[in-house]
Amino acid sequence: MRVTATEERLAVVLGQQFVTILLARVRANLAALAKAAPDPPVEPKPRPGLPPAKGGWIVSVALSDADTGESGRCWFSLDKAGMAEVLRGLLPERERARQALKSVRPLASRLLVRLEGRLLSKQVALGALLELRVGDVIPISLSRTEVLLEESRLFTAAVSEYRGKLCLTAFEDVE
Repeated sequence: MRVTATEERLAVVLGQQFVTILLARVRANLAALAKAAPDPPVEPKPRPGLPPAKGGWIVSVALSDADTGESGRCWFSLDKAGMAEVLRGLLPERERARQALKSVRPLASRLLVRLEGRLLSKQVALGALLELRVGDVIPISLSRTEVLLEESRLFTAAVSEYRGKLCLTAFEDVE
């Protein structure tokens, strides 16, 4: 479908209005943060249909209509002065994020997983199982066992006793 001259003019006007609103909002936020730009604001100079200036920044906006499900995307190229104001407004958040990253422990020390060790599996005849009484002993030997994450085998490990508790040691990867 061919774009008409009227559609091009509408795109230019809407783009100018969007960038003007965007920069006004950025400036209002900067003023609220007492970080107003030292220079007077410069009004945007639209360049419809032209590629962004070398070293320029592009802002991409996704648009969608909830009723029809249609979607689209708009790209706006901000000049250095406009982008400097946007970045100046983001500075406090970036600093807070940087500080938060310093105080966060590594993922490996924060992520908790549940490991299960199957200590034994023994086949017993149903008759022998039904004849068991309180105090009877089922002889077993613990040598190696499986270490599971959910139902996936991760390791095999030796079973040992330490201060009256069973422990898993000598882990080996499952091949």
